[in-house]
Amino acid sequence: MTAASAAQADEFDWIADLFDPLFSGPALGEALDWTTMVDQWLYEPLHTSMENWISSDFGAMVNGWINTSAGQFLIGDGTDGTAENPDGGNGGLWFGDGGNGWDSTET
Repeated sequence: MTAASAAQADEFDWIADLFDPLFSGPALGEALDWTTMVDQWLYEPLHTSMENWISSDFGAMVNGWINTSAGQFLIGDGTDGTAENPDGGNGGLWFGDGGNGWDSTET
């Protein structure tokens, strides 16, 4: 009878090392903050680019056509509040910020 052959390591062990928990998170075992990551790398750039689009001349023209064709306010920023309407106007249904609320300057 022959002796059993020696066990050999899998030649693809290095792939498993890529997914080792020690290397998947921030240094020193800090918890990964997904809320901050999504906000910083997804929401803020998207919001900034949409606000730039809304405030551009071409964006205003296209948004006006979209809103008129749809028959409702889909893209755009809301109006600021006044003494008569202190809450201000709503932003667009798809994109846009609501208006700033009114703040009395009288004491």
